[in-house]
Amino acid sequence: INMALITLGANAITALPSGVGGKVLQVVTQFYDTQTSINASAFTDTGMTASITPASSSNKVLVTFYPSFSAADNSYCAFKIFRDTTEIGSSTVSGTGVECFGGFLFSTSEKYSVYQSPMVFLDSPSSTSSLTYKLQVSPMRSTSHQFYLNRSHTQGDENQFGGTSSNTILMEIAG
Repeated sequence: INMALITLGANAITALPSGVGGKVLQVVTQFYDTQTSINASAFTDTGMTASITPASSSNKVLVTFYPSFSAADNSYCAFKIFRDTTEIGSSTVSGTGVECFGGFLFSTSEKYSVYQSPMVFLDSPSSTSSLTYKLQVSPMRSTSHQFYLNRSHTQGDENQFGGTSSNTILMEIAG
């Protein structure tokens, strides 16, 4: 069988045909390495935030948060994503739990761990105004349990555990 292999360089493709959605029009990033401790029972800003201004109201925004986090033993944390003051992407199923975008349970054997869990949502904001996206968290069990961003929860006790970093990426996608 005779097969041809075609390799295209980065300069070979300059644009998609007009009318084809899905092009990435702009990318906004935030590198965040501030070590934060949160012990509120209500949802609280993590400091992970970025703003983008869509060129067209038909465009979408791919919102990606990569928080690097830990929490106290036997605790649970829940995350919410906001566009300005509007919560987006959370569960709409009501019940005995908290409606949120995602959550994480920490057992006693994970006290030295730091996790990085991507949280991705394709938003359709229908706007050409500046939009600010942010990530909130709540340690859900009680105010005695803490959530830590960019460090392990044992870092103060164990000097061998260093700090970590988190990232926010916003991509405007042509509609």
